[in-house]
Amino acid sequence: MTRRISTWQRFSTTGKPTTRPLRKGVTTVEFALVIMVFITLVLGMLELGIAVFQLNTVSQAARQGARQGIVRGRTADVLGIWDPEVLGNPYTVGLSENSAIPNLLQNYTPGLFADQTTINVSWPDGNNDIDSHIRYRVSTVHQPFVTLLFTSDWTFVGESTMPIHH
Repeated sequence: MTRRISTWQRFSTTGKPTTRPLRKGVTTVEFALVIMVFITLVLGMLELGIAVFQLNTVSQAARQGARQGIVRGRTADVLGIWDPEVLGNPYTVGLSENSAIPNLLQNYTPGLFADQTTINVSWPDGNNDIDSHIRYRVSTVHQPFVTLLFTSDWTFVGESTMPIHH
């Protein structure tokens, strides 16, 4: 009598039938494919997390800069006057430079590269009188470390406009 063997039933090394399929190396190949996708997802999430952190930092730095600027109007002699006639309108400075405006933002810019961050201060009304406005714009360039997924640099900009109070 001939015994019919299904495609899943094979003979083991002892000669007895077994139901374990012949899948030598398949687990290794599946692991290699899954681990590549998993590592790509993890690195992509890490990259996006750093990018969102830097975007939030740029926005917060612009708000804090504008807050500093609204108390440095024409009547703020004690704090030092930020005058568009003296500084220029707009006034652009790098975060790495050693002057009053970048020094005020050092505590609000963790995680940003100072040599790639620019601060732009402007007075849309042309003066720093009370109830005039000051506009603070902070921009930085984010260079992704996962170049397989993200091939170009990202520029993040935070901007805040507030009325001068003093």
